[in-house]
Amino acid sequence: MRLEEELRRALREGVSGVGTSEEAWDAIERRLEGEASGRSGRRFAVAAVALTVSAASLVGLWHAFRSAPTDRLGGEPVDLHPRVTAVVPVGPSPGDVAVGEGAVWVAVPAQPPAQDRQLIVRIDPATNDVIARIPMDDYIEELAAGEGGVWANAVAGTAANPVFSIVRIDPATNEVVATIRDVSGPLAVGEAALWAVDRAGARAGPEGSTLLRIDPGTNRVAARIPLGVALWEVEVGDSYVWVLTFEPEQGDGDILQVDPRTNEVVARIDVPVPGSVFAPALGEGAAWVPVCCVDNELNLVRVDVSSGQIVGVPIRVTQAGAPVAVAAGHVWMVAEDGALYGMNVATSEVDETVSGFDWPAGTFPDPPAELDADRLAVWVANYRDSVTRIDLAASAGGGPSSLEAEGTSLVLPEGWRGRTDPLPGYTHPIFQAATFALPLLDGIEATDARGGIGPDDVLIVLEEFTALCPSCPSESSGLPITLGNDDFEDATTVPKWLPPLTDVPPDHALARRVFNVGPRYFDLRVEFGSAPARDELVAEVNRVLATLTIGEWAPEPNGICQWNEIGMLDPDCPQTQWLRKVLTTAGFEINERGGSGAWVARSDKVQFFIWVEEADGVSNDHLALLEDADAFPVRRDVDGVTVYGNDQGWEWRAERVHVFIRQGPHGYTKLPTLEELSALVGSSLEVPYPPA
Repeated sequence: MRLEEELRRALREGVSGVGTSEEAWDAIERRLEGEASGRSGRRFAVAAVALTVSAASLVGLWHAFRSAPTDRLGGEPVDLHPRVTAVVPVGPSPGDVAVGEGAVWVAVPAQPPAQDRQLIVRIDPATNDVIARIPMDDYIEELAAGEGGVWANAVAGTAANPVFSIVRIDPATNEVVATIRDVSGPLAVGEAALWAVDRAGARAGPEGSTLLRIDPGTNRVAARIPLGVALWEVEVGDSYVWVLTFEPEQGDGDILQVDPRTNEVVARIDVPVPGSVFAPALGEGAAWVPVCCVDNELNLVRVDVSSGQIVGVPIRVTQAGAPVAVAAGHVWMVAEDGALYGMNVATSEVDETVSGFDWPAGTFPDPPAELDADRLAVWVANYRDSVTRIDLAASAGGGPSSLEAEGTSLVLPEGWRGRTDPLPGYTHPIFQAATFALPLLDGIEATDARGGIGPDDVLIVLEEFTALCPSCPSESSGLPITLGNDDFEDATTVPKWLPPLTDVPPDHALARRVFNVGPRYFDLRVEFGSAPARDELVAEVNRVLATLTIGEWAPEPNGICQWNEIGMLDPDCPQTQWLRKVLTTAGFEINERGGSGAWVARSDKVQFFIWVEEADGVSNDHLALLEDADAFPVRRDVDGVTVYGNDQGWEWRAERVHVFIRQGPHGYTKLPTLEELSALVGSSLEVPYPPA
């Protein structure tokens, strides 16, 4: 139902001049049913199309030996080397992203009771730090930044009677300085204006939507441009305003080209490709119009800016990502799994990629992603609570680059490639660094990367496994790490709690070291393209490892409980504070990096996973499961509290909190003894929630 609800909301708030939302919804359903012979509905409707991408087909597009395309950043040519350089926590379920006025701006919805106001979060791209959280009175649907302001499409009222406005924020003060009534998004900024749509109902009328030009100097409508068709999205680029229309008739145009010098529609472009037409990405003298989907593949239609005419044949893109920007000779597309693909405009082939770091907050046709053209960086809003920064350039001057995640960093020499890639269901990022191009997709053992190692190449994989086995024996090591002869002996034989490497070719050399720095545990694997490893390559690896830093890590305090896969590390989360007090009072040690929202608690005898949820958040289905004698056959009364148990763990309710215990990490699967369980339950009753 979420898709239907989103589409109904989009139709209610996003389309003018198409009748009621229910009428529009009926039209969408008719289009979806007849998609094989015509276009389906726009925007959220396309999310119903399954976009399956074969890993083999992705890898097949990778060209290991190629010259790197170049662009100019600050007047200097740079090599492309797209990679994740920062993940910035902003709060739960971030929405739209805008870049401009010297900052990155993220809309974050209210999440009562921890956060009862809508927020616009401001990030400084020079430091990747959150420097302001601006409270808003209304729900913020869309953001735009430029022409001296940050512009927010605000929606108030009720679903039956929505009230639309545009709110202007002064980037110098982070304060609301103007509200423009009866006007709303979609928004775009550029060509000395803010562009929006008239939402006053009758003024849209049967002739379609009215595109509004707003003067940033006065915050008033300076021109009204009738379109003759309903507007769905608006973009500004390459000296024109581009309008994506909704359900156009033949000749109305799927894409309209508006000249901001005359405020007139100068081209109506019908896209002769079956599927759903989305808003274009703009650059390289063209509008790149995505059409989804034929045989699970996206088509890009190229429209020449100067003539307003379609150029060439549609380009089929197997990666099926929504285009968000054009820069550095590439069209950049964000896929549903968060991956970023770069299609070379000269070859029409995907030759740059960054694997998905987290799920983006939305999908087609308007992914929550934005290009910082000054820094050649793409910012993508993630599904849970953060935004990811992906830098496209190797560096401003072609020098070293770095990998950074969770307090760990590694500096790579010029010419090296690297990324931080967490795998689905995996707690920590895995650092991968190599002297050659890394493939699009890979696993923990870097099997696909191994196929690209030449005789003079080297591949480094640094995997943190703290969450999997936080007290496993390993070599306690200070930094720097230096490979020696002992690291090459029996490198494929590892402790039972870590997987062996079984696919290393016999003509490759492998060095491996399992070590910990304080409470953090790591598995370092270095594979050389020839055996024995050449001395100069070992020396180069040791120079890279000398830059390794491992420190403390915790998300930024923001008053919101941020658990995700990292564990309950948020210091100002009440569940975090409460659980820490309970475990300490009961005499347990804590490893806070348990993963999947859990901690690992341990005593001299046992080690187990433990986490909590507010009692009101536990589903009725789960409560019913507790009463099922087959699922939870054990019942114990501890201090008047019923504790439910089975061979996997224990659960109980303590005041306003529900406590979960499960068998511990690999090699330590014991549950608390009855004596320890009694101490835990007693402690949970003794410590008030929320803690003082």
